[in-house]
Amino acid sequence: MVGINNRLGQLAELTGWTATLSALRPATDPGQAQDLLADLSAATTVHYLHLGPT
Repeated sequence: MVGINNRLGQLAELTGWTATLSALRPATDPGQAQDLLADLSAATTVHYLHLGPT
């Protein structure tokens, strides 16, 4: 089956993936979790907009 499972397996091959994954820390409270998710959503939206239409 090709899809997310195949792509997730490819992440370990990316430069910096292991270090980035190791640097992640869980939120300390629900408010921080909400802030972190908002930051992630904003960053991914901006990155997506820079890709342009495909």
